[in-house]
Amino acid sequence: MRFICKCTGDEDIGDYNFAVVELSTGVLDWLSTQLAIAKILHATNPNFYCLEYFDYQADYYRDAPPDYTPEDGEFLPMGAHVEWPEEELRTSAPTVCITADSVIWKGHPKHGSGQFETATLTEETLEAFNAQLGGKPEEKPNAN
Repeated sequence: MRFICKCTGDEDIGDYNFAVVELSTGVLDWLSTQLAIAKILHATNPNFYCLEYFDYQADYYRDAPPDYTPEDGEFLPMGAHVEWPEEELRTSAPTVCITADSVIWKGHPKHGSGQFETATLTEETLEAFNAQLGGKPEEKPNAN
């Protein structure tokens, strides 16, 4: 399922205000596992910030399609065949950053400077999406 959210970035990136991420049950399960690992790492070392992985793409747009304008911090589900008013910005070095309690996607404009960052996907929202998509809850390691 695709979700749209607001994004922020450096002044160098212009007015790209929205990001779209694809979240299947497999990706959501993997993110849940990574969150559990991040919690353990943070519990053992408070200086831990995040696990960061390359090649997890978010697509960045200037405008949202009609009827799909999320509020700040909201990840709004979208249909698969939504017409976009434009093509997405080409990015390089796409990453996903997983902290002890949240997930964000980052990217850099291809052949440019600056950085994009999506809204924060909280653990609670991730679990709700997984339940909505029919994913099954898994045993999470205890961080204590």
